[in-house]
Amino acid sequence: MRKLALIATLLLVLVLSGCAGLTIYKDRSPSTGTMTINTIPSGLDITIERAGSIVAEGTSPLVFDKAEVNKNYVITATNADGKSVTETRSITKTGGSVTVTLNLNEE
Repeated sequence: MRKLALIATLLLVLVLSGCAGLTIYKDRSPSTGTMTINTIPSGLDITIERAGSIVAEGTSPLVFDKAEVNKNYVITATNADGKSVTETRSITKTGGSVTVTLNLNEE
């Protein structure tokens, strides 16, 4: 009887520790959302940086679907003449999205 109780206790401890380990693993998994970058006029060069490193480049409209939640991204749109406009944005929830429109026609 004591062996059965000991085995049951050990199984309970293993199950509970496994669940705690799963929770820790889940919390460490990256949480992402989507940024859609539009420009006025369209077709401008886009650079997205985080912590001083370029994480995405392309031409507008651009969809960046690996934006980490609660991280600031510096988005820069540049035209052929070298004129640029920059904005900082972030995603606030996993699976969330934000649309950014950068207007080079405004002074």
